[in-house]
Amino acid sequence: MKRSFVFISFYFFIVIGIFATTMKIHLIKDPFPTGPAPHSLTFLPVIATINENEFVVYFDENVDVTTIIVCNASNLIVYQKVVNTYTTNEVYIPFDLWDSGNYTLKIEYENVILKGEFDK
Repeated sequence: MKRSFVFISFYFFIVIGIFATTMKIHLIKDPFPTGPAPHSLTFLPVIATINENEFVVYFDENVDVTTIIVCNASNLIVYQKVVNTYTTNEVYIPFDLWDSGNYTLKIEYENVILKGEFDK
């Protein structure tokens, strides 16, 4: 009895782990932003992850006022928020009411534009 309980518990955690995974959204820097060139970036100070019902934009360092925009496949804005990274370093964006499809995440600060794509 104890052995079957251990097996069932192990199987349950494996199955839950498969469906509750968080995936990182690959962000790339726009090579042609407007305005003067920003300081050299050796790393991107922004991390975006997605799971089954929301995605999170996390700022590793303060980059001042930042605009977060999400567009659908028709290039219509479905989410937009301006945050000050000196007071907020994480933004949780629920998307459970959005249609299935391809979306583009755009993060703008100073003269830097980061873009990433994800599917819902």
